[in-house]
Amino acid sequence: MCTVFLSYNHENSDEVSAFAAHLRARGIRVWRDVDALPAGRLSENEIRGAISGECRGLTVYLTPESAASDFVMNVELPAALSRQRSDPGFPIVPVFRSMTLDEALAASVAKLGVDLTTYNGHIIESNVTDTAGLQHHLRLSANNVLREYLTRAFDPKQPEHDRNPRLDFHTWPSRWDNPPPDLDIDWSRFFPNESLPSHDIWQSFLVPALDDVKSALAEITGPRTLCVRAKARLSAGFALGFAFRQPSGFNVEIEQDGELWSTAASRSQANALRVTEAAGDICSGALAVEMSISTDVSPAVNRHAQTRGRDFRARLRFEPHGGPERRSVPDWQCAINMAAQASARIRQARNDYKAEEIHLFASMPLGLAVLLGHQLNACGAIQCYEFENLSGSYHPSCLLGGQR
Repeated sequence: MCTVFLSYNHENSDEVSAFAAHLRARGIRVWRDVDALPAGRLSENEIRGAISGECRGLTVYLTPESAASDFVMNVELPAALSRQRSDPGFPIVPVFRSMTLDEALAASVAKLGVDLTTYNGHIIESNVTDTAGLQHHLRLSANNVLREYLTRAFDPKQPEHDRNPRLDFHTWPSRWDNPPPDLDIDWSRFFPNESLPSHDIWQSFLVPALDDVKSALAEITGPRTLCVRAKARLSAGFALGFAFRQPSGFNVEIEQDGELWSTAASRSQANALRVTEAAGDICSGALAVEMSISTDVSPAVNRHAQTRGRDFRARLRFEPHGGPERRSVPDWQCAINMAAQASARIRQARNDYKAEEIHLFASMPLGLAVLLGHQLNACGAIQCYEFENLSGSYHPSCLLGGQR
């Protein structure tokens, strides 16, 4: 289970909340008092129980305030050190915020008898006050926790260390614990009440989080098959598949409609999609790709183009031979055929029209989005769009393979 206890002082709550968001976006479940305990009730026994039981590690946001906290220094950290003595695979990962290493050393040795600066911590100096700079350091701190956790979860001394990583991924509140995931990527807080995150959030926060997960897994486990359970928006599916796309060496196996759809499956010769192509404005560098698999996206794409005043160099439309329909992808073989055919045709059209960017509009099963994202290498910049039910229109989401 990928749950880490977050120790901090409440005077640092705003920064800690941002840090927790970085952890959750990378698959680390956060045990934090404001989330796990009823409002207004702080139970020492429950906290000790969480550290000694359900949590797989602890990260401490060590500031002058938390170093002066009796609860942090006399309850939480001693409980973590006790757990680590009995379980060496239990990581303790500090974030040193607005403290020099000398100050952190003095405080930890005086109150704990242990030098926390010898642990694999990250330093955020007091002069880091701007939002961009702080977010950069919180990202590095979260990646540090992620690597420490994965290093122990896939330690060669552990049983089943050579297993394939299990990853849960959701933009809606969801939780599966049988079997427990190695990582639980929770983006649900960025999609409250069916609303969509801004393009900036996608590019500065969400897409980089997937890249960081891929890099950490590549470093610690090496390329393997990623076993995925997901309940997520299509753009998130494209981004997941793209992060672990073919050149990475990873395969992705996702649960879909009672089957396992795998990027390792071989394509048959059958073309599962009908493709139509319409040339447009020769001065435009944008290629529109319309994946009308479950429903027809063309009317919404027409409205988007008219509203935004956008002209496309060409429009490339894919649909099942029987037309768009909710059950138009009956099994994994059909899905892999669709993904392979579409990715190859997109690359061809990009070359034919000298397109500088691809604009991807889709209605399809999530599993197909992951399979297609996995195959969208060598396609240049791909701007994905997400359909918003409230407005009945498409909005730009993640940019894959382009500048951030």
